[in-house]
Amino acid sequence: MISDTERREVARNLREIEERTMLDLTDGELLDLLAGAVGLDGYEGEHFEGGLLYCLADLIDRPTTTRHGKFRTKYGRETPCCEVCGYSIGDMRWNHCPKCGAVIADD
Repeated sequence: MISDTERREVARNLREIEERTMLDLTDGELLDLLAGAVGLDGYEGEHFEGGLLYCLADLIDRPTTTRHGKFRTKYGRETPCCEVCGYSIGDMRWNHCPKCGAVIADD
């Protein structure tokens, strides 16, 4: 699961690439810079499946969850939990899971 910290780091890296002169880069050099910015070390340009494009999609498309999952506490009480990671998300002020970052979509 990609954390908010990782998202911010990748966004910072992508902004640094944008600040460089893009006219002087070949397509291959740009792909290598993008792969490095998202943390895909050892990236091979011809291997996209599960690589650069999926990584960018995962950074953009955050997982979603609802408050419908139930977690039984040690005192026998049921509390809403994240359907992605199982973390207790009973606090109604949260709009995302504090553990995995999944957006809480209220139905």
